[in-house]
Amino acid sequence: MYDRLSPVPVDHTGQRPADVRRWVNLCDHGDIVATPRPLKQRFPTVDLDLPDSIAPFDFHSAVPYLRSAAVAATLAPILGTML
Repeated sequence: MYDRLSPVPVDHTGQRPADVRRWVNLCDHGDIVATPRPLKQRFPTVDLDLPDSIAPFDFHSAVPYLRSAAVAATLAPILGTML
């Protein structure tokens, strides 16, 4: 998958897609199939790299992420400007 990214990684370093203004990565620290952590190792343009405890057994579903305090804190400033 890494080799199919756009823009294409150069020297094993990925870049932020052109239309992404702020990049926040949040992953469950217990998820053994998640991207390499910290993500900044491969993508230095990540603004914030947060490991969190999403759910003991269901960290691939959207609902546990949406219940996460880290996700709420990350989205609150953005969503607050939309109200």
